Amino acid sequence: MRTLSDIASRLRQQAKQMKVTQEELRRRSGISRQTLTNMLNGHTDYRVNTLLAVADRLGLELVLVPKVSAPALEAGPPRPSVVKTRVRAALEGQRTLHAPRPRTVTGAPGPEDAMSPKAPKKR
Repeated sequence: MRTLSDIASRLRQQAKQMKVTQEELRRRSGISRQTLTNMLNGHTDYRVNTLLAVADRLGLELVLVPKVSAPALEAGPPRPSVVKTRVRAALEGQRTLHAPRPRTVTGAPGPEDAMSPKAPKKR
């Protein structure tokens, strides 16, 4: 968030998600109707204490982070990787190694019989 408009948008979004009316938020925060209206519209500058009070009532925390870290925070939760990690590949390999063997017709030799010492030798 870089502007008052960005902050206002986030506050409105959280209030809507929590189903909190502006009147209820104003009362809980202890600020005037005009101050809250201006704050939620991103029109005027306001005190940090006012922002802290409104954010707190909305269950938000004000956090200052280095600019280089901000894009990662704004991106939301991490997405699942589309590239297989070595661990994932190993786990998937284990599943195939331990997969049940296919059943054969009763009496017919199975793949494991080809390697047994009793297997007939091809000439």
